Amino acid sequence: MGYNISWNYNAVNYEIIDHERANVKWILKRVYNTGIINSYIKLKKNPHKKIFYIIEKTTIIVMHILLSVILLFFGRTYSLNNLVKIIHNIGKLKGAISLKLTNYY
Repeated sequence: MGYNISWNYNAVNYEIIDHERANVKWILKRVYNTGIINSYIKLKKNPHKKIFYIIEKTTIIVMHILLSVILLFFGRTYSLNNLVKIIHNIGKLKGAISLKLTNYY
């Protein structure tokens, strides 16, 4: 149509968020579901790597749980960010374990 599209790093963008979505519980649910979907997408392309993926995600979860003890001393922000990573990887692990390759035809 002849329009030029460009990017402005100084642009300010505002988004109105419902009160239902502006809480930690909603964010953790979304992160968990995103992890499940990420596993489906990744393992759909490489289903033979499922066992290594499960081992990797289990290791990452254990490392973040151990790290969470240390992060308690650094404040709530670091602890919540680490919790988000734990929940996301739990979702990825759940998605990898429950993945049925027959779903992809």
